[in-house]
Amino acid sequence: MSKNPDLRRRAVARAAAPPEAVPEEASELRRLVHELQVHQIELEMQNEQLRQTEEALLESERLLALALHSANMGSWISMPETGKTDTTVMRYLGMPSDVPLKHDIALSDIYYEDRAFVADALQQSMAYREPFNARFRMVYPDGRLHWLSARGEWSPEGPNGHGRILGVTQDITGEVELLAALTAAKDEAEQAALVQSRFFAAASHDLRQPFQAMRLFFEVLNQSPAEHQRPALERLGTSMKSAEDLLGELLEMSRLRSGMVQLVPAATNIGELIAEVVSDLSLVADAKRIVLKAFTPTVVAFIDKSALRRMCFNLVSNALKFTKEGGVLVGIRRRAGEVLVEVWDTGIGIEPGQASHIFDEFFQIDNPARDGDKGIGLGLAIVKHLCKQTGVQVSFASRAGRGSVFRLAIPTDINVIPD
Repeated sequence: MSKNPDLRRRAVARAAAPPEAVPEEASELRRLVHELQVHQIELEMQNEQLRQTEEALLESERLLALALHSANMGSWISMPETGKTDTTVMRYLGMPSDVPLKHDIALSDIYYEDRAFVADALQQSMAYREPFNARFRMVYPDGRLHWLSARGEWSPEGPNGHGRILGVTQDITGEVELLAALTAAKDEAEQAALVQSRFFAAASHDLRQPFQAMRLFFEVLNQSPAEHQRPALERLGTSMKSAEDLLGELLEMSRLRSGMVQLVPAATNIGELIAEVVSDLSLVADAKRIVLKAFTPTVVAFIDKSALRRMCFNLVSNALKFTKEGGVLVGIRRRAGEVLVEVWDTGIGIEPGQASHIFDEFFQIDNPARDGDKGIGLGLAIVKHLCKQTGVQVSFASRAGRGSVFRLAIPTDINVIPD
């Protein structure tokens, strides 16, 4: 407690008294101080936002550098006279990362056959402000030749009002070498397949001779067989027929692959051709007790008759093979710019997972045991090859367990459809 009661009483009275009038200058000073405090708080908030933005930018730069390093890439900035690069591109050239990279230095390291192309592409990109894209070879300091891929985008922002190109460069040597190896292997395989196909096509007569001899002997034995020999002869005849059909498909595919098939387009009555195919296969339909019908209006198209007949025969035969009950309908209808030959069936249909393989060679849907009596899976592959050579489009639609429809779309650029 204070030892001076009077002093204490005066202090209490002063605190309880109303405030004295404050001069106008003091009020203005307080207002300015308050505004300064508000600005200080705003600056502190902006500084915090800048700090957070800087941290995010640094993190993005670190992630970008990591991504570029993982992808064996480097970024660069190209301006009309000088260029800048990051350490990744500099490392490509084996130069110190703090040395600015000039165009003439970079171009001198590019393989001499690609140098002019890269320089022209860069100048065109700068002149017309277009994206820059180039694949070229570069000689590394150790003397090895590498393939690089460079991409850039024009940016109008640059020093002294000049634009620049912002880009990235990637070493794609591994990809190029792998692609070259795969291409060489593919060419080698295709050449081997072509040689094999030409051999089979050229040797078709020799390969058929043993079957012709067996067929002759079979006919001799089948003239007056004993009763107990008939079942064996019937099975022998069926087996020979299957073997002859298989050989015929193999030889035909070989001829198509080898390019030895010469197509001769001519005016072909599609209606008559379909009628002939249906007549040839009617015994097969009768044996399976299914219906085979055809709608064959007169439509004449300019196409190789033998090729079209083979395509139609294979499609109808395939439909009969996979139809156990119901029937097969073959029809012709016109559509703008083309004539459609359609083969409808009520067969087993095609599962969605099998649709992409339906025209592959040796692919079969319902023959896991590879029963030779059901063919070897070349019928639709032959159709695909013939369509490619004749310009006919083949397509299909199917529902598993319900049936399928196969369509041949024959162009009508040169055709006659009588009234």
